[in-house]
Amino acid sequence: MFIYAQSSIVTVHKAQRTETKKDKDGRDLISFVGDVFLTIEKDNIVIAISADKVNFDRERNMLYAADKVIMTEKVAKSSDKTLSGNSLLMNTSTLEGVFDDVKFVQKQTNVRNLSAETTLIVSSEIFSREEGGTVVFKKARLTFCDEENPHWQLRSSRLFLLPGAEFALLNAVLFIGRVPILYLPFFYYPKDEMIFNPVFGYRPRVGYFTQTTTYLIGRKPLPEDSSQDDALFNFAQPSQLMQQRRDGLFLRNLDTPLGEDYSKDYLKILLDGYSNLGAMVGVQGEFSSTDSYFKNISFYDLIGVSRNLYNVEENALFSPYNTIGKSEWNKSNLFGKKLPFRFAAGLELEGSGDYTTFNISLPFYSDPFFKSDFLNRSENMDWINYATTQGISTEAERKKFTDSIVESYVWKIDGSITPNWGKVSDFFNFRLTSFYSSLDWASKQDTTIKSDVDPARCFFYPAKIVPFAATASIDGAIFSYPPKKKEPILGEVPKIDLDKPVVWIGQGETAEQNSFSNELPFPVLAVNSPSVKEIEEFKYLINYNYTPNFISLYNYSAESWPNASTKAEAWKDYMSNFIGFSGDFTLSSSATWYNGFVSLDDKFVFSPSYQEHFHISEKFYPTDAARNQVKLSDYMARKFDITNTNTLKFRPFVLNDVWSESYIAWNTQFRLIRTEFVGTASAPVWKYHTVEGTEKAIPVHNIAAAAIYRSNDLYSNLALVSQLPPLLPKYSVNFSAAIPHFTAKIETGFAVRSREDPTWNFLPFVEEISVNALNNKLSIAQSYKYLPDSHRHDYLNFSASYGGLSFKYSKLYTTGFKFDDIAGWKSDGEEKFRSFQGVLSYKNPAKTYFWWGNRIGFAPSLSTGIVWDFLRPPMSYFTFSPACHFRINEFIEIRFASEHRNDVIFRYFQDALGTGPHIPGETNLWQDLIDSFNFAEYNKRKMSGFKLKSLSLEMNHNLHDWDIKSKFKIEPRLLTEKGITRYDYSPYISVSVVWKPMSAMRSHIVDEYGSIKLNP
Repeated sequence: MFIYAQSSIVTVHKAQRTETKKDKDGRDLISFVGDVFLTIEKDNIVIAISADKVNFDRERNMLYAADKVIMTEKVAKSSDKTLSGNSLLMNTSTLEGVFDDVKFVQKQTNVRNLSAETTLIVSSEIFSREEGGTVVFKKARLTFCDEENPHWQLRSSRLFLLPGAEFALLNAVLFIGRVPILYLPFFYYPKDEMIFNPVFGYRPRVGYFTQTTTYLIGRKPLPEDSSQDDALFNFAQPSQLMQQRRDGLFLRNLDTPLGEDYSKDYLKILLDGYSNLGAMVGVQGEFSSTDSYFKNISFYDLIGVSRNLYNVEENALFSPYNTIGKSEWNKSNLFGKKLPFRFAAGLELEGSGDYTTFNISLPFYSDPFFKSDFLNRSENMDWINYATTQGISTEAERKKFTDSIVESYVWKIDGSITPNWGKVSDFFNFRLTSFYSSLDWASKQDTTIKSDVDPARCFFYPAKIVPFAATASIDGAIFSYPPKKKEPILGEVPKIDLDKPVVWIGQGETAEQNSFSNELPFPVLAVNSPSVKEIEEFKYLINYNYTPNFISLYNYSAESWPNASTKAEAWKDYMSNFIGFSGDFTLSSSATWYNGFVSLDDKFVFSPSYQEHFHISEKFYPTDAARNQVKLSDYMARKFDITNTNTLKFRPFVLNDVWSESYIAWNTQFRLIRTEFVGTASAPVWKYHTVEGTEKAIPVHNIAAAAIYRSNDLYSNLALVSQLPPLLPKYSVNFSAAIPHFTAKIETGFAVRSREDPTWNFLPFVEEISVNALNNKLSIAQSYKYLPDSHRHDYLNFSASYGGLSFKYSKLYTTGFKFDDIAGWKSDGEEKFRSFQGVLSYKNPAKTYFWWGNRIGFAPSLSTGIVWDFLRPPMSYFTFSPACHFRINEFIEIRFASEHRNDVIFRYFQDALGTGPHIPGETNLWQDLIDSFNFAEYNKRKMSGFKLKSLSLEMNHNLHDWDIKSKFKIEPRLLTEKGITRYDYSPYISVSVVWKPMSAMRSHIVDEYGSIKLNP
């Protein structure tokens, strides 16, 4: 049934009985009885109502529902709101109404920092809803706890839920359980935004401040995720933008979410004031477009008026007044002209088309400290957080100030050109991959300003200018055989050159009489047989590639700019100007026969390089030697080299599935022209070497062969390389293999020692083996290297592990140590193959034991190890770190952990080993362990080698929607104060109370080694 009530539609979906009757005033009523369900639609609002009884007055558009009434409201994409109560009276045209004995439930709140599982529950005696969407609760109780007796609740005589997620309380009391904690006579949390978005705050250095941001175009975005999201009551910040309506100085949030496709362009005015520092005003904007060439443009222009800030009261506070009680206002310098203010400006321009990109970046600062002073700002105000927190500490503000200092910046224009060459792109393709021009600014100290607080004490000077730099690429194919196939047109059906099979016709039948047809029921598929490899008889390709690079550069010295008032003539006083050009031109060819059975790759690389300093300042390079050094670097960088690289490869088993990767190859590299500078700075001379029978002219000449087998589970590779003249004879072999659970590798060979000594020597022998078994529970690895030329072992490593138990042992060819009573450990100067280190460790697998239906859990853990130093046995040590985790479900978790260490385990074995130095103390291991627990005798406990390094205890107590977390840790810390070293045993203690629905609502107390901090 559809009932039209002016601008709303009432739809009755279900009712057991319907009748028409008159009320006491004679008005017609439509009565629905029994399991009634109806909806009311108006604009983008849908209200669903279910009840046992509903009466509707069409004349006055009044709806009355009674008995087990449940109402759900849905507004566009916003969250659902559910109310339940005894009775409801609603105007279906204006959606105004009154609810009796109501319970309000909202499962999604569209606010930040609130768990997605959090449910907002409001109970009250009477609920009313106005036409504008304002909801009023009388004698309301608000909570997130759905228990019958909630763990916390906020009781108020009036609770107002306003459009846009605003709320207000009148005469409210916060209860934890049954205990009243906080009284609020009135509280209003405005979600509406003021046009100028004021933010108030305090920082020790700049003082009390007001920061305003007025959007002339666009609107304020959502707050960015940051550590401030955890601030108290910051959960009320919205998680999505809502549509707004301007009302005087306010922007009213509506119930309708803002679409994701809204324009993010903006233009805003910034106006800030600081009680200590001064003020800042400026404009900032960003605009983007998808239709024009310039896709994004952003800019800012800021002016700041500030004064010197002095440290007072042992650097804890700051004052804008000097020792004689006067303020010193700051000035800046713009190209030698004094200005009574500081400034920052910037322009960012991003352009792109089909074939080009173009970017401009032009930041500009009056001094390195402008950003630290004025740009630590926000556009979002959290009133409750401002009233309840102490603000940032002096130390934290000082660190943020230092981190924000701008030490340098760059003006840069860059871009690229990548045209589409269409049909000729296979043969010619030119791209200007990058071009740019830049000016680098660096900061330095102004020697004329002695104050260490004046921002003008540092200024920016030009450090480097790049008038133009570019990198290009030209490539293509000169010849290709077979010619490149034409790309098929999309949707074109490939032609199939297969004959249709003739349908068999029985004896005595005609084609017309036969029940079969020559029209095939399915299309003929042109599919190659997977068992036959397609063979490409011959393939040949000639390519070219050229990558030129060019750069021009002017270098400046900081000495040319002693202060910010330096005259413009200093721009001419550069250290040097420089140009450089380089680029490789590569001509390569590749010929392949029968799918790679034979292949020949040939490559010529022409590598010219040129650089020159046209001007070298005698001021900054005062001596001939300094200037000649620059000239020599230019001369040595000039090259005119040509290199030829060739590879002839045979793959005899190319058609075999498992041996196809095997090959025999002949590799050569010839330096056809090699440039060598042989002159001096005053008389530059270059010598151009051609191919000659030397290693410099032919750096690569060898024959390589490899037998490679690869199947699903097996792999082996036996590679042989023979080095040919003019290189010294050398033969190397490399074998590697892998089967399930086992890998191995061996390298060796032999070669001529040198041209002066033609004797043959073996190359180093290297061997590696690894084994994994029992589902990777057992692992064994070993590696070894032997140097036949020196007739010695170089290293040996062995490791094995099973479960949590592991063992490692290593030997090295190294010098030993001996102990001197005065100098301590000294090298014995004798190199030989020695045991280096042994490690035996254990870490138990993670396992939790449960009892009482998994309500109680206990998880012990242990990590321990012995590290034995074979070179210096007294340096060996033992570690032992037990821990246990005890948990009672939804009640408490306790974790205890300790770390123990013994650095004198050598003394338990020193008598048996018979080596020194002698370490005093108990030599019986078990007695020393017992002495570590002897609290009756301090000296014995002190002399025990078993030391407690740290002890920690953590507890997490579950209180339904609250958690109490505490941590206690003590460990000795070695401190040095005023040249005196001592141990500090102060503990670390922390206690925090956290509300699980919103972790930001917490209180945290920390005793950090004697320093107590609240909410650090």
